[in-house]
Amino acid sequence: MNKQWVILCVMIACLLSAVSCMASHLVAGEYDLVTRRWTWEVSGDHALADWLSIGYALRCLCSDWVWKAGVVPSWVPIRQDYEVWAQVRRGAWTLRVMDWCNHWLAQSHMPAWADEWGLTLRVQREW
Repeated sequence: MNKQWVILCVMIACLLSAVSCMASHLVAGEYDLVTRRWTWEVSGDHALADWLSIGYALRCLCSDWVWKAGVVPSWVPIRQDYEVWAQVRRGAWTLRVMDWCNHWLAQSHMPAWADEWGLTLRVQREW
């Protein structure tokens, strides 16, 4: 079996055991079969009241992985994304204000002006 898959299976098992202890948080890893890129994500939210919550999401896009000191697997990050938000819920309606940024790192060879950021307002209704 390929070393990559063994390492991935061990990491998933460790992450799944940690997730059960953190009910309102998520730790995830995904691999894109077409671009061959990894994305690692940590996200969560916290209710401040029954109608108000805050949350975050941090993602790291990695193009490849290497062995550090010939022992420790390490991914090469090319972009870091973050989102932080506040959300108000009233009945079936939700209003979310989100600050976000997609930041390209030096090893991506993207220019600094390629970073994107914004402040988003989302209105949602559930049926």
